[in-house]
Formats: sequence, C-alpha cells, structure tokens
Amino acid sequence: MNTAQFKLPDVGEGLTEADILTWKVAAGDAVKVNQVIVEIETAKPVVELPCPTAGSVAALLAPEGATVEVGTPIIDIVAEDAGVDLAALTGTGAAGEVTRRDLAQHLVGTGGLPEVAPTTSPGAPEGDETWTIPLKGVRRATAQAMVASAFTAPHVTEFLDVDVTRTMELVARSRGAEGYARVNPLAVLSRAMCWALHRTPELNASLQGEQISVSRRVHLGIATATDRGLMVPVVPDTHALSVGELALRIRVGDSGP
Repeated sequence: MNTAQFKLPDVGEGLTEADILTWKVAAGDAVKVNQVIVEIETAKPVVELPCPTAGSVAALLAPEGATVEVGTPIIDIVAEDAGVDLAALTGTGAAGEVTRRDLAQHLVGTGGLPEVAPTTSPGAPEGDETWTIPLKGVRRATAQAMVASAFTAPHVTEFLDVDVTRTMELVARSRGAEGYARVNPLAVLSRAMCWALHRTPELNASLQGEQISVSRRVHLGIATATDRGLMVPVVPDTHALSVGELALRIRVGDSGP
C-alpha cells in the first residue's frame, strides 16, 4: 500500500518548530504535486507548504493551532497507485463511483492508516467576554523582543499639544442635560478610551504565563491623591457606562478598591 507521511520541513534559518495555522485540505480531498496544503507560522513569516506527491488526503495529523517540531508527520497522503481494488469498494459518488474520500475511509477502516479526529480552529467563541490566545510563533518572538528592548533601548517621554476645543464644547453642552451635570474633560477622555478598548479587545490584554488573556470588559483605574497617599480606585465595567454615569462615579468615588 503506497502511502506517504508528509513531515514538517525545516523552512530555513534553523527554526525547530512551527504552528499549524490553516489547513487548505481535508481528509478525502484530491491533491496535486506542489498544491498548497497548509499554512504554518514560524517565529518570523507565515509559510505555505506545497504537497510533495499526488493522491488523496487520508488524515490530518496535527490540528490547527498545534505547535509541531520539524520532522513531525503532519499529514497522511494516499498516493495515486495505492494498490487497492476499487471494484471491491462501495462508492458514494453521485453515480455510485468510488471517490477519493471512499478510498481514504477504506484505508482507515482496514488499518492502513490511523483515524484522526477532525481539526478545529482556535479562537474566541462569539459573545465570550474573556478568552486566551497561546503565546507562540510571531507573538512569542515579538514579546521576547519587547522584553529585551526594555533593557537595551533608551526610553523617552513625549509630550504633545492637542486642540481640545471641540471636547470642551461637548463638556459645556453636556452639563445642561439631565444626568450629565458632572461631565468634565477627564470623563469624556476616559469614556472614549474605554469605548476603544471594548471595540478592540486585543489592546485590553495581559500575559498570564504562556497565554495571552483578552477581555471585552474594561475596568478603569484613576490615580488619585488622597489623605492616605496615592490611591488608584477602579470603576468596573466602564465600557457599559455613559459619559454622565462615568463622570458621576468618578466624582463621588463610587468604585471598587
């Protein structure tokens, strides 16, 4: 039986592992030589890997999102001359013909190839407030470079002048509306920032071990000089508050520790 296991190749520059980003084929699909079958992500680029042989896909051995080492089998391919008597198979094609998927399933059923669970794509289910992203590939390389830069690159502070005329006009108009009497520039800028973080939660993330924790919930902390010294009271779920509500919470100190 002529089957081939395609192993993750060394894509250059001494990289030892890569992440399976996106499969372009599924079990039972026909493939041609040099057809792109998978995208992988390394510490540098995203690379498309071509198929080394013609035939049909029997199994995907690594799910999307998995990190695999160079030399690890990632896909089983049944070559065109697999040596199976097609007349003995029950075809599921439109006219009863034997399809490549039928061939792949036959090989799995007879023990010719291992059965592999279908792949699933990583990501946050829609509607979730908090989720995690593995720290790998380009993200890991970026994180390492940023940590190194903290000790090797000079840090500077930049000051900018901004025209806030329209912001002050908004504050003046808001103070005449019910529920907005305490609106000030701090409340307006804070609400804009919280809205932006809620809309782009990838910016509202923190590193937890080997995972990046991302959240759509935004909690606002404001440094405040008190009789006990500098405190940072936190207003929870500020993304769900209006400008007026946020201004009131800031003024009366209605926040958590």
